[in-house]
Amino acid sequence: MKEYRDNVYFLIGKYCIRESESAKISAIAAMLKENPLAVVKITGYADAQTGTAGRNMYLSRKRAEAVAAAIIEAGISADRIRTEYKGSTEAPFGSPEENRVAVCVVSGQEQ
Repeated sequence: MKEYRDNVYFLIGKYCIRESESAKISAIAAMLKENPLAVVKITGYADAQTGTAGRNMYLSRKRAEAVAAAIIEAGISADRIRTEYKGSTEAPFGSPEENRVAVCVVSGQEQ
C-alpha cells in the first residue's frame, strides 16, 4: 500500500471535528479497513498567531486525540493508531489556517 495522507482542519481555538471534515476521517477508516496491517499516525498542530505556547500544545493534543477517537469510533482498533502533537513548535504549512490541523498518514506496515 502506498502512503496516504490527509489533513483534518479545525477552527481557531477548537478541537471538535467539524461536519465538513468527517468525510476525511471516514476515508481514512475505510483505507485502514481495506489494509489490515496498516497503521495511522496522527500529528496535531496549532498556529502560533492565535494562542500561547501552552494553549497551542493543549489544542494540538486534543485535536490529535479527537481524530484518533473518531477513527476508533469508525471501527479501527486503537493499537493501529499513533498520535503525537507539536503545538505551535512546528508550522508545516504556509498559513495559520492550514496549521490548525491534525495530519493523518496511513502506512502499509505496522510501526
